[in-house]
Amino acid sequence: MIGVFPPPLMGMATINDAMKKYLSEHGHDPVVINMTYRSLSKAWYVRIRRLIQLPIQLARFSVVLCRGRRPSVYMSLSAGYGQLFEIPFILLSRLTGAKLSLHHHSVLYINHPTHVSRLLMRLAGKSAMHIVLCQCMADTLRTSYVSAASVSVLSNAAFLSLAEASRHARGEVRTLGFLSNIELDKGIMEFLAVVERLESDGHSFRAMVAGPFRNPDEERLIRSKLDEMTSVEYVGPKYVEEKVEFFSSIDVLLYPTKNDAEPLTVLEAMAHGVPVIANNRGCIEEMLAAKAGVVVSPDDDFVDVASRQLLAWKVAPGSYAEVALLAKARFDSLRDASLGALNQLYSDGSGRHWPDA
Repeated sequence: MIGVFPPPLMGMATINDAMKKYLSEHGHDPVVINMTYRSLSKAWYVRIRRLIQLPIQLARFSVVLCRGRRPSVYMSLSAGYGQLFEIPFILLSRLTGAKLSLHHHSVLYINHPTHVSRLLMRLAGKSAMHIVLCQCMADTLRTSYVSAASVSVLSNAAFLSLAEASRHARGEVRTLGFLSNIELDKGIMEFLAVVERLESDGHSFRAMVAGPFRNPDEERLIRSKLDEMTSVEYVGPKYVEEKVEFFSSIDVLLYPTKNDAEPLTVLEAMAHGVPVIANNRGCIEEMLAAKAGVVVSPDDDFVDVASRQLLAWKVAPGSYAEVALLAKARFDSLRDASLGALNQLYSDGSGRHWPDA
């Protein structure tokens, strides 16, 4: 298994760790090549340190490939230039005849192929198995890359263990929530703009922001804005039990993301019966199908749409309660379907792509 693993916690690392546990439960002991460098920062010096680590990781990977068996290689792909670190592993896998599976967690290079992603996909070849998060990603991947001949859909919902997630339904929208790695691309400024719009129109809502910061410059800008807003509370990063408590404390999750595929925070909110208002990016429209939330079109202004919807729910609590129930039902449906897809993927992959059962 090649990819990022906790710590630190982020969506792709969480899914990789869950996949490792799944394989372990099925009798396997995967060798892990951890591409994480103990930081969520995107600073240049982090990339330099990763580059220094690369020869050691490649040497370890080569030892695994030369053990005499035809190994199964599972790799989760980066969204951008991080793919440059992954190409050597793919090349070695092809040269040694390894069974290669690529798990796609981003729509950026799927919607807009780059020279790097085209090279990576060409090197992976038509024999590679591709795992995507929703049908939209599958259709676009096949269109963007002719070498993507074998594509399977597997929602992240398969990896969320949320038996403890049920909560009492609420009849009134009072607290708005934002949970993510806090950066401009996740839409934190749009979230704060919604709160400001509601306040300027004379409507009182409480707001909570949770998550770690990734960029020091953006952190200074965002913290400065948070300091100006008395109705918004920054509660820091939330993990495991604290995350459950967070979702139990909010009534609506606002997620004005600009670049996500299938964000875990949206799935987790749905699992807790928390309605979501989110930008239409990646798989979000499929996630919030069946009226399980509000999807904001790229042609519409998130602040306008979210503000109007929140006021509509405030004056019609019955409508809000109905969406909360639909969100939970939609998550349950996604989880059941994706668990079946994961088991089928493992069953079909044995002997072709994944380890023999």
